[in-house]
Amino acid sequence: ALPIFSGAPYEVLLVAEDNEWKSETGKAVYDMLNSNMPGTPQQESMFKISHVTPQNFTNTINIARNILIFNVSDKYSKAKLAYRKDVWAQPQAVVQITAPNNEAFVALLDNHHENICEYFVDAERKRQAAYYQKYYNTDNTKIACETFGIETRLPANQIKSKMGKDFFWSSNMS
Repeated sequence: ALPIFSGAPYEVLLVAEDNEWKSETGKAVYDMLNSNMPGTPQQESMFKISHVTPQNFTNTINIARNILIFNVSDKYSKAKLAYRKDVWAQPQAVVQITAPNNEAFVALLDNHHENICEYFVDAERKRQAAYYQKYYNTDNTKIACETFGIETRLPANQIKSKMGKDFFWSSNMS
């Protein structure tokens, strides 16, 4: 069995040589992951980004929740993108990009940046949903289900609540 992932929500570990990380390809990856999170009231980066070289990508680090591995080398004949799950840990989202040169890499990234970001965001949503399936406030969940006839899970830390006519409020604030 694979170990449980490590890291904070919306954190992505980039695995690339230092020269690639500091090049045009690294800047393109950084700009993609550092773009603004849609739907937030203020500008907020989509992901927190960390970098490690392939030599330092060891068993203690490869259990990160979200990993993007990229490599540019003339040993590749064309740019390639692969999405993988649960490679070194679970649940884990891994994206691997290889390309023969910077131009091919950036072109691939331009065509797929939304899909790559959505892959990591979707993985975070699924992790959060799985967490709430296990850990939820049973009392408030029962009230919401009985009052509105819906199936939901309200977070365990939402211990304050208030009922009204056709209204139910639940909060983690005192």
